[in-house]
Amino acid sequence: MQKRKFLFSVCLSVLLALLLALPMLPVPVSGANSVTPDGLRYTVTNWWDGQDCVIISGHEGQATEIVIPAEIDGLPVKSIDAYAFSRHQTLTKVTLPDTIEEIGDGAFQHCVNLTQINFPDGLLSINEGAFQGCTGLTQIDLPNSLRNIINSAFRGCTGLTGVTIPCGVGPMAFADCTGLEYVELHGSMMWAAFSNC
Repeated sequence: MQKRKFLFSVCLSVLLALLLALPMLPVPVSGANSVTPDGLRYTVTNWWDGQDCVIISGHEGQATEIVIPAEIDGLPVKSIDAYAFSRHQTLTKVTLPDTIEEIGDGAFQHCVNLTQINFPDGLLSINEGAFQGCTGLTQIDLPNSLRNIINSAFRGCTGLTGVTIPCGVGPMAFADCTGLEYVELHGSMMWAAFSNC
């Protein structure tokens, strides 16, 4: 019993020391935020394939239409970062290049005036809450390249009337899309993917 208490206190001490030291550990930095002449914020980073690429992290100002270029400074634009355009109230239209592979968590969350966005061939993943609460979207054309639509990706998009989905969908991916009249699903469906529709 004594040995257990001693081992427990040693383990607890080591764990506590590690937790306290965690903020002091170096964090890999992919690069500082830069801004294009038309106001797009971006970061250069190393993609999962080992190649350098650009991740769009937002926009300076309140544009109504945003065109994401295929490359910046000679590097391909691969991703829209988490919450990059979240709650951008004036945004109505977004044009994405064919180089985009991922739309990050909450990237366009609650952009209530967003009515048009293209989903390019080559897009692999639409992450959690990416378009949650985009009530202005009425139609989306998802590419066959898409592999994942993560939790709550289109939750609360009450303007959506129909969608053809080429892959599986995560929990609550289209929950609360009360305007949905037509769904064609070509993959698996997690629990509550279409609840309250």
